[in-house]
Amino acid sequence: MRIIVGLIFLMQFLGAGYGQISDQIKERVDAEYNDFPDIEHFGAKLNHDFFSKYDKVGAIYYWICKNVDYDTKSHFSKKGGYTYDFRYKTREEKVEKIQEIDNKMALDAFKSKKAEGKVYAHLFKKMCDNAGVECEVISGVLKSKYTDIGKKPGRSNHMWNAVKINDKWHLVDASMGAGFLSELDQVFVKEYSETFFLMEPKAFSLTHYPKRDQWLFCDTTPEEFESLPLLHYRYFRFKVGLTSPLNGIITSLDKDYLTIQFKEKEKINFQDLMGFSYGIEKEDQLAKIVPIKKGNILTLKIPVKDIKYDYLTIFFKAQPLVSYRIKISNNIN
Repeated sequence: MRIIVGLIFLMQFLGAGYGQISDQIKERVDAEYNDFPDIEHFGAKLNHDFFSKYDKVGAIYYWICKNVDYDTKSHFSKKGGYTYDFRYKTREEKVEKIQEIDNKMALDAFKSKKAEGKVYAHLFKKMCDNAGVECEVISGVLKSKYTDIGKKPGRSNHMWNAVKINDKWHLVDASMGAGFLSELDQVFVKEYSETFFLMEPKAFSLTHYPKRDQWLFCDTTPEEFESLPLLHYRYFRFKVGLTSPLNGIITSLDKDYLTIQFKEKEKINFQDLMGFSYGIEKEDQLAKIVPIKKGNILTLKIPVKDIKYDYLTIFFKAQPLVSYRIKISNNIN
């Protein structure tokens, strides 16, 4: 019951629970923050132009998301990006060398305007440091792939930030605010979003789980995180919230159909109702499906015979919303 009650939050937070950056800040950043030789000069202007930490953090987030592209070459390279490969004799020397590498990541990213996930986090921290805003880099697990469904949070695969504003910690992921990574096509789709700017911790924990619980800021357990379906980037910008199934692994079916339900947070018109489809892993084509609408509940009934592989994804206008793992012995090849 604890897990189910916690997951009901999936349909309750959407449409609220994250910060907003004013148009005035964004317009000023676009107009005046285009040419700086280094982070120090950027920070000096930022401290001159903005007084509140909220505004400074908003300006930094917006600038990074709009100006720094995801380094897909490093991400998909066998060598990867930056590594902590060095020798040391003392703990102090180890910490110093790590800080040197982290600092180099941030400076290189500011200059080249390219970064991977962890580099976004180090750049964000470096820019906050120069603006006088307390900031930490958080290491943990990002649920972003089919194979993450049903997997306990273990080895870290992502980094994000926590910033302190008015004596309260807030969560930020600038890499996800810049867009999303298509692993299949090996491209990064630039799409600015403020969803992951000062996002409410419970909502943040639907996709992010920190290595250290002190940076969770909510009561989500590792078991809850493990049980979640995969919520894709576009889900957080959609007009509906998932109501069922709330478990990411489907082990039983209702007669001849798998039933998936969403709850409207905003009114969806008839034309948009025609935009739903579903896909089975490795199949080239999506199958159109029209939801049954009753009040503000949308019900998708997917034929069992079409479930042939391990993963099922619900799409809206060809963009993935939510994915499940199907684990029924007589339905798996």
